[in-house]
Amino acid sequence: METNDGRQQWTHEAIKCMLETCLEEIGGVGRNGQSLRRESWDRVGAKLKEEFGFDLNQKQIRNAFDTMKSKYVGWCYLRNKTENLYNPQTNMLTLTPQEWDDFKKGHPRAMSLRTRPLPHPDLFIAVFEGRSATSGNQWTSTQTSGVSSSPQVQTLQIEGASVHLEDDDGDSHEQSFRMGDEDPTNNEGPSVRPNDDSEVRPKKKAKTSKNSITLDDLASDMRDALKHMVKNMEGPSIDECYEKLKSVGLEPIDPLFLGAFNIFGQLTYMRQAWMTLPSDPEVLKGWIKMTGTTLGMFKLSYFHEVLPRMMEFAKEVIVPTSFNPNPNIPGHHKRLRKVFKGAIGALDGTLIHAIVPVEKQHLYRGRGKGDCYQNVLAICDFNMMFTFLVAGWEGVAHDSRILSESLTNANAPFPFPPPDKYYLCDAAYAHTRGFMAPYRNVRYWLGDFR
Repeated sequence: METNDGRQQWTHEAIKCMLETCLEEIGGVGRNGQSLRRESWDRVGAKLKEEFGFDLNQKQIRNAFDTMKSKYVGWCYLRNKTENLYNPQTNMLTLTPQEWDDFKKGHPRAMSLRTRPLPHPDLFIAVFEGRSATSGNQWTSTQTSGVSSSPQVQTLQIEGASVHLEDDDGDSHEQSFRMGDEDPTNNEGPSVRPNDDSEVRPKKKAKTSKNSITLDDLASDMRDALKHMVKNMEGPSIDECYEKLKSVGLEPIDPLFLGAFNIFGQLTYMRQAWMTLPSDPEVLKGWIKMTGTTLGMFKLSYFHEVLPRMMEFAKEVIVPTSFNPNPNIPGHHKRLRKVFKGAIGALDGTLIHAIVPVEKQHLYRGRGKGDCYQNVLAICDFNMMFTFLVAGWEGVAHDSRILSESLTNANAPFPFPPPDKYYLCDAAYAHTRGFMAPYRNVRYWLGDFR
């Protein structure tokens, strides 16, 4: 059934049919990025026509799919709010009129949730969960809530790594270290392609070498190996090194304790260096850390300790502008204030490389030749100082959506400009009060303004 304006009227049963058909296609054919494949859309359209008589082209079906996705994103946003606005028994949301108005700014296509609950939420979750930007890792420079908790990581960890050592005589030795409950089958290195019997490779004629390996050569190599083994056993013994290690006072399960024994078992000069060091526990600990890190045995996890401190420090550095009518602006930036007299800064989004788990990378490949990025919104004043920052959004998120979400985030107040001031922004944002965007589809040449 169509409405007066020609739009298709979707019943709950039609929505259920479409979502179930999409699930079947995802399980059988798979996805095409964030969407379905072309042949899948054809089958979804045929199913809707067969069951409900819908005569829709592929564009209309995709638009309906995107609308359902937008409703799901808005539903997740409200369901996860800290004010407990969502009632799971009735599947309804409780908001004030002002809160609905704020919600509409960021989720205009999900306003039907105000009067009608999301139908078949289990199907929506199955189809769209993990397939849309949710800002789950968002951090804002003005947020009032505490720093998001992160798993506590030990300062030092022993990793499964392949350590390549080279002795003074040029001989190399390779050892693998695997500690803890690491899965021995989980090899992160480049996989070796198995031989395919069906692939016929041309046989190359073996080259004859003038220096063929003889028994004498093999015996000579064995003698050299024995010399190296004897050389490696010279110097301080592991027992002697262990006696000195006792003075450090490490627990047997301490990563430093285990790493020290791996170091002692490597080469003679390492044991000699250990025995030469002064018997200061702090000096000995530092040597174990430095040597183990050089060999690739240790991974320093200070990142997880420094990051929360940097986030707190950023709140002191990235502060909202004072809106001073006579700011102290450097001479080479004053010219901009003459052109844009009411401007107090510039607002834009930028993509920054991100390292994310494989199962979440599709949300961070919005742009940029398949690389993973996070989308960061920033405001900068005429002193080239950042005054506001929103980081952590998925790369597929549009710049305008990040801004609209930031405008209504009660836990991270947005620095709205005064009534007579505005931010400069590009055409990705709406030209509205407080934000000046250029004319769309108009080219601006920098040389014309110099």
